[in-house]
Amino acid sequence: MGHDLGNAAEWFGALGTALAIGAAIWVGNQSVQAEERRIEARGRVVAFRLAPHMVNMIGDVRRVREALKHIETRGFPAKEFIFLAEHHAFDIPTAVPPDVFSESWTLPPEIALSTAQLDMVLITHHRFTKGLDSVVKLGSLEKHIDLAKRLNVSLTAIERLATEIRDHGAAVSDAIVRKSRGLIPYG
Repeated sequence: MGHDLGNAAEWFGALGTALAIGAAIWVGNQSVQAEERRIEARGRVVAFRLAPHMVNMIGDVRRVREALKHIETRGFPAKEFIFLAEHHAFDIPTAVPPDVFSESWTLPPEIALSTAQLDMVLITHHRFTKGLDSVVKLGSLEKHIDLAKRLNVSLTAIERLATEIRDHGAAVSDAIVRKSRGLIPYG
C-alpha cells in the first residue's frame, strides 16, 4: 500500500508539473497574441497618419512633373530651368514625419519596406535637387535633358512608393469603416 501512495504522489506531482507547464505556455501565447493585436492597432494608426502625407507627396510629384513638362515643351531653355531650380520648383517638400517613420515597423513588412525605401529616395531626390541650379547654369541642352530624365526617374520612384503606402492606408481605413458598419470583420 505504501508503494501505491508513492506512485500516486509521483503521478500527481508529474500531473501538477505538466499542468503548470501547460498554463505557462497558454499564458505566454495569450501575451504574444495581445502584443500582436497591440502592434496591429499601432500599425493601423501609422497607416492613417501616413496616408495624407502620401496624398500630398503625390501632388508634389505631379507639380514637379508639370514644371518639367513646361520646360520640355519649350526646348529646355536654360533661363527657365535655372529659375525653376532656384525657386525650388523641383523639390518635394512633403516628407514622412520622423515620429511616424519611427513607427513604420508596425506596418506589414512590405509597406514598412516601402516606407524605408521612400525615405531614402526622398533623401536622394533632395540631394539631387539641392544644387541643381548651379548644374543647370553650367550645362548644355544635352545636360538639361539628362537632368530632366534623372528627375523623372526619381519622381517615378517617389510616386510609386507613395501610392503603395497611400493605398495601404486607404485599405486599412476602408476595412475599419466596413467593420464599424457590420459589413466585414477586420484583423
